[in-house]
Amino acid sequence: MAVFLPATSASAATGGCDPHIKVNGWDVGVCISDRNTSAVTADVYLNVVPGPQPSNCRMYIEIWSDAGLEAPRDDGHPCAARSSSYVYTVQGQPARLKIIRCYRGLHAHAFYYVGSTMHIGDSPHFDYGC
Repeated sequence: MAVFLPATSASAATGGCDPHIKVNGWDVGVCISDRNTSAVTADVYLNVVPGPQPSNCRMYIEIWSDAGLEAPRDDGHPCAARSSSYVYTVQGQPARLKIIRCYRGLHAHAFYYVGSTMHIGDSPHFDYGC
């Protein structure tokens, strides 16, 4: 009889994505993952962006935990639908939250700005490094 053991933190990526379909036509996936490393990366998938957006429309990502903001707003990305993700970046470089302690309720939060801030939503929440 075969015995299947659950994946350990060393062998399986932690995180996931949550879809956010808005009444005003936005379809966005907000994701977070450790990608089998000792750091966490946030991603936003812009599946559907309603109509052409003004040039000042920007998509932003932050990393939060139950304790508060862990990694501030990234540099922002144009509001245009694309099949690949926007990865969290700061000053043009991929930025990751280095896991240095226990994080409870770790998650990504995405929002866009067109004259005012419109919150999209969170990725799944999970505990990491605990």
